[in-house]
Amino acid sequence: MIAGGRETILGMTRDPQFGPVLMFGLGGIFVEVMKDVSVRIHPLTDVDARAMIERIKGFPLLAGARGEKPVDLAFLEESLLRLSQLVGDLEDELAEIDVNPLIVTGEPQELVRRGRQDRASAGSSRSDLGGRRPVSSRCGARLRALSC
Repeated sequence: MIAGGRETILGMTRDPQFGPVLMFGLGGIFVEVMKDVSVRIHPLTDVDARAMIERIKGFPLLAGARGEKPVDLAFLEESLLRLSQLVGDLEDELAEIDVNPLIVTGEPQELVRRGRQDRASAGSSRSDLGGRRPVSSRCGARLRALSC
C-alpha cells in the first residue's frame, strides 16, 4: 500500500473520427465530481505528455500548492508515454483502458520494465515532430506493469 500521494487517472478510448485518444487527470473523486481531465490524440510526444499534465486545473495540487511536496511529474510524463506506446503496440486489440487510481508521490517512481527495450534508430528524423522526441525513443516495447 502507498501512503500519501495523489490519485491520478490515465486512459485511452477510441474516437470514431480521430482514433485513439489519451486522457489524464486527477483520479478518484476529482475525476468523478470535477471532470478535470486533458486529452490528446495518439501518439504522444514528451511535449504532449507534459502539456496534458500541466493543462488540468488541478495541476497546482501536483506541483506542490501551499507548501505541499510536489509529486514526481517525470513519472507521470513517462507513464503517459508508456501508455501511448502500449496503445500503438496493441492498436488493433485495445478498445479502451483506464488506470485509476495511479498513485504518485513526491518520491522518485519507477516503471517496471520487462522484455526488450526498443531504441529509436540513429538515422531517424525528428523534423516531422518539430524537434520533439517520438514516444518510441523514450519507452520500452510495451508497458507490462506500473509500480510505485
